[in-house]
This record gives sequence, structure tokens and C-alpha cells, in this order.
Amino acid sequence: MESTYKRMGTEMKKAKIIYECNKQVFRESDELFSKPTISIFLKVMPHATKVVILEFMEYLFLRLISTFVRHESDEMMPHLISYDNDDIDSPKPTYISEYIGIVGNLFLAGYIDFLCDWDDDYKQTDYPTNLSYYGNSKYEAWVYFRDNFFYKKKFCRSYDEDRNNQEGYSVLYSCTSWDKPDDWSQYNILVAVTQKGKKYLNEILAPKFYEKYKDVEIYLDDEGNIIGSNADTAIKG
Repeated sequence: MESTYKRMGTEMKKAKIIYECNKQVFRESDELFSKPTISIFLKVMPHATKVVILEFMEYLFLRLISTFVRHESDEMMPHLISYDNDDIDSPKPTYISEYIGIVGNLFLAGYIDFLCDWDDDYKQTDYPTNLSYYGNSKYEAWVYFRDNFFYKKKFCRSYDEDRNNQEGYSVLYSCTSWDKPDDWSQYNILVAVTQKGKKYLNEILAPKFYEKYKDVEIYLDDEGNIIGSNADTAIKG
């Protein structure tokens, strides 16, 4: 867990990227947990290649949506770089497009699925209305979903956009269909890790990720700012 030590007469804190296998990153320290995720990672590893960053985001994403059987889709959209500049349309680098690409790859591989219609059986995720069964192919379904859900920003709808359906219920909070993208929201499009995805996370990705980063320590000053790490020597593989 987070500890304190002295370096050159100054008291500093140190925390790990990951403290236990198959746990979320940066959860050991409140100072790190409250910061945008990729921003932290790039400060710890400023020379990280794109492959390394994508691997990190893949693990981050699957851990975000594996706490429960199914999640509202806003729970899969972390703040990657900042709290005010994660806009898909931003001219500045945000990594959002890369993150969406990872989501697409996991969907096409059968590791995750999206739900637009469900019931109260919270352990159930495989419905005939799932996105994986929509359209003529999974790739076609993904492109349609990606363009309408992510790039038309249905994952961050405001209350001002809500209205009642014919039954008198909130459109943004009610089950919907893939044919009605104008009704989609972060609340009625759910995401779930499939059994295949759980096996991939638990048996392949999580052990590999933990083994690689388990010894990496992040050094923090008294205000929680990152001032260094041992990443150059502690990363394995």
C-alpha cells in the first residue's frame, strides 16, 4: 500500500501502479485516483510507446466494466487526459479515439457486448437484442454503433435532452433499440464482459499486466504531485 519515505531530506510518498493482480490501476493512492488516468501513466512512463499505452488502456477498460455483471456505459468512459479536455472533437491529443478503437477490438473479438434491451435479471447479459446479433455482421454493427454512440456523443447526454416515451417514461433511462440512436444514452446502453472476455482478462491479460508493472513505484510530493518513479528499471517484459 502507499508508504512514506525520505529522499534527500524531503519526506515523500510512494505508491504502486497496481498493488494486486486483477485490480484497477492507481487505486492505492487517493492523490493518483483523483487524477486523469492516461495523464498519470504518461508522467510515470514519458517514453511509453503507443503499443504500451494501448495495452494499458485495454486493461483499464476491462477492469472498469468487470466489477458487476453489466454496467451503464458511462462507467466505461474514464477521464484519460484531463477533466475538461476529453472531447472527441478536441484538436488536442486526448487518446479518446484510440480508446474507442480498443473498445471496438474487444467487441469484435467477442470479449464484450452491448445491451439496449434487458430485464431485471441482473446476472443475464446475453439477449437476442444484443449488439453482437444486430445487422449483417459484427463489424457492420460496430461501425454503426461507434459512429452513432461515440462520435455523436450519446454517451454523455444531458437531462435537458430527455423526454417521455409513449408510456410516459424517460426515454434516456428506458430500454431502447438499435434502430433508434436518437434515444440512446449512457443510461440505457449497457456494456458487459462476456464469458470469453472474463477468461481473457482473468487468465491472460490481468496476470501479464500485473507481472509487468507490480514492482513499479511512483514518487509523490506532499501535495500528491508525481515527481518520479522507478519505471525505467522496474518494468518487466
